[in-house]
Amino acid sequence: MPDVELVAFETAVEKHCADWVLEVAKLLSDVGSAVSARTDALKGKIKNLKVPQKSDEKEVAWLPARINEILSQESVRLKGLVEMKLVMKMDVKARKLTIDGSETKGAITALRR
Repeated sequence: MPDVELVAFETAVEKHCADWVLEVAKLLSDVGSAVSARTDALKGKIKNLKVPQKSDEKEVAWLPARINEILSQESVRLKGLVEMKLVMKMDVKARKLTIDGSETKGAITALRR
């Protein structure tokens, strides 16, 4: 005959654990959404910067790679958790930077499923 008190205890523990998983999953989903929103804001801020007009064309052409290099350096503490690269094109003659999107890798990508 099962121990009723033990079964009730285990049932309560299972419920608390299940509630915890649901709450943490919601929090992580919110984090994923917040990171996506912040990524969109970063893309907009960089896109709105005025491209240097008097700089050498070779240096201007290299700006998309340099932007990603800076992003990588600044986010070194997040390595493995979230690593982002912007997908950009530079029209050197028009001095116009276009951001087509971003590529994200790391554990954060599991939060947006």
